[in-house]
Amino acid sequence: MRRPLLACALGASVALGVTSLGGTSVGAQAPTRAAAPSVDRLAVVVAFGRVHLYPSRVPSEGEGWIYLRDGVRLTRDPIAGAQGPAEFAALVGSDLPLVQRITGTDNSLAAYRRVRGGGTAAGITQILSPRAAQALGALYVDSTAAPGSLHTYTAELVRLSRPDSVLRRAAASVRVATMPIATPATPTARVTDDAVTVSWTTPRYTGASDDIVVAYTVERADSTGEFRRVSEYPVMRLVDPTSGYRDESAEPGRLYRYRTRAADLLGRLSEPSASASVRAPSTRGPVPPPQVAAEVTDGRIRIVWTISPEPRTTGYHVERSVGGDSSFTRVTRTPIGGDEPEFVDTLVRGRQVYSYRVRAVDAAGRAGAPSNPTTTRALDQRPPATPTDLVIAPLSGHRVRLTWRAVPDRDVRGYEISRAEPGDTVFGALTAVPMRALFYVDSGYDGNTLEPGREYAWRVVAVDSSGNVSTPVEKRFRIVDDEAPDPARSVLVHNELGRRVDITWTGSPSLDVVRYVVERVPAASGTGAATAPIVVGTVSVRDEYAVRDTTVAKGQLARWRVVAIDSAGNRSAPLGDTLTFRDLTRPPAPRRATAIRTAGVTTLQWERVVTTDLRGYVIYRAERTDGPRTRVTSVPANVTEYVDRSAPAGTRWFVRAVDASGNESAESPVAVTAERP
Repeated sequence: MRRPLLACALGASVALGVTSLGGTSVGAQAPTRAAAPSVDRLAVVVAFGRVHLYPSRVPSEGEGWIYLRDGVRLTRDPIAGAQGPAEFAALVGSDLPLVQRITGTDNSLAAYRRVRGGGTAAGITQILSPRAAQALGALYVDSTAAPGSLHTYTAELVRLSRPDSVLRRAAASVRVATMPIATPATPTARVTDDAVTVSWTTPRYTGASDDIVVAYTVERADSTGEFRRVSEYPVMRLVDPTSGYRDESAEPGRLYRYRTRAADLLGRLSEPSASASVRAPSTRGPVPPPQVAAEVTDGRIRIVWTISPEPRTTGYHVERSVGGDSSFTRVTRTPIGGDEPEFVDTLVRGRQVYSYRVRAVDAAGRAGAPSNPTTTRALDQRPPATPTDLVIAPLSGHRVRLTWRAVPDRDVRGYEISRAEPGDTVFGALTAVPMRALFYVDSGYDGNTLEPGREYAWRVVAVDSSGNVSTPVEKRFRIVDDEAPDPARSVLVHNELGRRVDITWTGSPSLDVVRYVVERVPAASGTGAATAPIVVGTVSVRDEYAVRDTTVAKGQLARWRVVAIDSAGNRSAPLGDTLTFRDLTRPPAPRRATAIRTAGVTTLQWERVVTTDLRGYVIYRAERTDGPRTRVTSVPANVTEYVDRSAPAGTRWFVRAVDASGNESAESPVAVTAERP
């Protein structure tokens, strides 16, 4: 079974899925990704007076990293890395053969495409080659920090088209002082399968800023000679507590010493460990089969080989590596018979690259050297099963949580979630990559929650490692509408010729408004008691936004207000206007006014005015007919006689009728005071 890399070496949220890089070939297996977290780790290495920042992810096309120190931006524009294979090859320089070996390619174009696609190959490349990390936009060097100072660094992954939209964020605090590399533990050397295997324990990853070891190198010397490096490429630090290297170049029967050195992200090496000694096996197993071939069918790879030329061969073991990784794992529990040179591997995933090699075994169980590997790509055209039991549950803040049951397929890569709004014919993707989790919280787009009262449709599909997509499972759900709509934008109240009050308004901007209610609120009474509003009209959103109020009393001060009501019955804040309703037509003037003065008391009488809204009469007097008038009654009185005990003889009198709107009529004919003995 393949052992994953130390995922936390770069602060990643998922293991990179790769083992040691010693041996004859280097490569990467496409990872199974989980849902991208919003917060990542940021690996930091301080050396040579500089701070080296490694974010956990190589930016994809259209993305870039922005770096900040103590909240102040260090980069004006997002760092996206090389934008083409030629630029990438120029930046990588002498490390290009290493990148090609990691990606299992033979040219810079193919290598660039492989690492630009992200996944394990990009992660290993970022770890093993600082030049490639910079070319990929996944390394930033701060050379301006003062020695000894303590800083907090932040890396933000953004879209190049929208630098204000942060996709991922990583942060770390570090003091600017050279980080030492701890010396590894003493290795163990033993003979395994006719070769020397060197293994050593690795410390548990702590997540601290000084835990910077990501790989190891292996050195070998004979009993008296100098140590020389035998691992052409670094051996990656594993999640497992033990790392190892297989030395198949040792000469038979010779005594060797082995030691290791730890390496950090910059390629700096620690002091060597203590050495371990072992004697290479003097007797080798049979020579390997001269030829190995592979045949691919849907979900299966058939391995065949020619029989070993050595008569002492009694069987064969088949070994496999995944994704071009140089660490081969035995896939046969017992040796295959010497006369049955065939093995069928059914535990394969489509689109994945597999390499196979065969070892011949003798009667004593000694396995010889491996054959040359054969490499092929698996084929899988069967889609995974459909997810079941999709449940949508509401959450606070107009969000929903989707849950479903896992599909039984063993090669499922994850699940993709998409959503459609009412009227949409195409579902919009909510997940950038398939996620392993069996739940998803939909909070809307770009900080905006799902719209209350709107019904959405969600779709979940399973995706396997070959990219096959299952039949979707869909479900609809209406977001609970507990939010009042926006009020109407403007309200105009108009007195229409004293006959009625017309109320018009501009509609609410909320899309779920279904009707408007127009209410009249009379002015508070003299007691201060509140008066209940009176509904004067209800208007649908499909009708004209206008209501006529013909029931308001003339002369009354009132407020007309408009309330928007949505499909869930939520009422908006009222918006209104105030008006005193008046009749604009003056009442008729009183007729036949007479003034009789007897014993100093003047009695003024007039003929009653006939009108439906008469409020009363007001009295005026003057010294002469064309002179100024003086009002002698403060409020209209609903009588047809007025007595004045102070008016002098010869006073002129005028009477005006007043209606409910306060309109005064024209003057009555002048009444000149007449003396009566």
